[in-house]
Amino acid sequence: MKIEAVRVQRIGGGQEGKCFENASLFCANNSQCDIVSGWFVNRWDKIGESCLITAHYWSVDQRGDYFDSTPLNELNGVYVIDKEIGIYAQLNKIYLFSMVYTSIIFRENTMSGVELTEGGMELIYGNLNDLSTKSLFPQRKSS
Repeated sequence: MKIEAVRVQRIGGGQEGKCFENASLFCANNSQCDIVSGWFVNRWDKIGESCLITAHYWSVDQRGDYFDSTPLNELNGVYVIDKEIGIYAQLNKIYLFSMVYTSIIFRENTMSGVELTEGGMELIYGNLNDLSTKSLFPQRKSS
């Protein structure tokens, strides 16, 4: 599937850390709107020599204009659409802990999966050797 960078208007009004819920609520309150899945790619952190790539959802209207109601700390990052993530989440939601997938930090030529928490980042996976959509979603353990 095609992955593309898009320009998104930040409108605020949502809750921090609740991007899927915020996009859903925005679409529920605005006719002819869809939820978009993808990534928010932060600028390269020169001090930490790293780049955080955050799993994210936002909205698009029937004209093709994109809106994000979720507050984000980074102001100059890039929004990248990755439709495969949203499709995978919908098809497999009974097996997943969350509709939001693992975020990625690129540092020292390695990629690691991280969970963003109120206290910062928590490493939940070691190095990621597989960047397939399935491997980026926290899975429920089968009984």
